[in-house]
Amino acid sequence: MMRAHFRFIFFLLPLLVVACQENPEKRAEQVAIEQMMRTVGIDAVNRSHIEVRPSAVGWMVVFSDAKASCKESSLWPGACRFASNVYRDVYACVERDWRIRQIGGSGASESLAMEDLCQAPLSEQTATPALTAIMSDLMPSIEIVQRALAENRPDLLRSLIGNEGVAATGFAMGANFKGFNNADEIIAAFSDALDKSKPVCVGFVPNAGTLPDKAILVYRNLALDWSQFDVDGDNADGLTIQLFKLPEGWQFVYITPFDFDVHSDIIGPLQDCPFD
Repeated sequence: MMRAHFRFIFFLLPLLVVACQENPEKRAEQVAIEQMMRTVGIDAVNRSHIEVRPSAVGWMVVFSDAKASCKESSLWPGACRFASNVYRDVYACVERDWRIRQIGGSGASESLAMEDLCQAPLSEQTATPALTAIMSDLMPSIEIVQRALAENRPDLLRSLIGNEGVAATGFAMGANFKGFNNADEIIAAFSDALDKSKPVCVGFVPNAGTLPDKAILVYRNLALDWSQFDVDGDNADGLTIQLFKLPEGWQFVYITPFDFDVHSDIIGPLQDCPFD
């Protein structure tokens, strides 16, 4: 009987080990739920449909139809200062070491698109052949943006605005593309701002995300009138210009207010602007 008993234990132990191994996606979901209960509130989490998506940093956990409200919770830093008071969808970026360093959301009536919004801090990026290729491909577009703003030549931006247009939105909100070429509107807005201010390029992130590839330039002292875009950003001390690698090439697709005190931890370290 003793021998049979030990054979049974030996056979059962591998099954117990397999059963106890944690599914990474399930753990990412649980980590995100615990964080978002504190951030957006239990009610917003409970009414959500939760989806775990693969991300460049680990997992992007999306809470669809959360309808997170500034009336129910203070949300994440800056959420109730520079963006909508209600976020239809919210998300948390769970990194492979189970930390969450980025939380964001969509507008009140917008759902999050499918792209990966999670941004790896630049200090954790390595100079892989893929990143080197991105940098080489990206630099002409970065130069166009910097020249347009430094030389008060906003019409240069026209070459970077395609059929998706440029949408103005809150930082890390995951808004949808504008959906049509609005180059005239954007150039007029930048022309007015450049006539009243002298912007300073603070830095840029060449690899801010994937699917598609993304790059972000950060500026100070550009007096853009955010009210013309129905975006609450007049009190922000900076802005971002975001470029996406679309089938037709690198395109200028988003402008957002940027609060250096609030958003710097999300965007991570910046590289120096290359064409100053």
